[in-house]
Amino acid sequence: MTYLTTAPGLPDILAPGLQVVFCGLNPGVDAAAAGHHFLGRGNRFWPVLHLAGFTPHLVAPQDDASVLDFGLGLTAAVGRPTRRAPARQ
Repeated sequence: MTYLTTAPGLPDILAPGLQVVFCGLNPGVDAAAAGHHFLGRGNRFWPVLHLAGFTPHLVAPQDDASVLDFGLGLTAAVGRPTRRAPARQ
């Protein structure tokens, strides 16, 4: 297991030989503070990841490091957290 820090409190979850690496734009304030990817009220990443067949069960944001067990990794393109995502168009 390899953890690389791109933002305070939010490490990349990467390892050699991964099948897929999911790259978020940048972490939300709550996610960065908690140190877990895609954590936040209304974030649909984890349910969609499971429904799309990437994981055999729904993974909680607090268990984000377990994606390595499924050949998946997580990172963020921009390490700086933001309070709001850009408006959808």
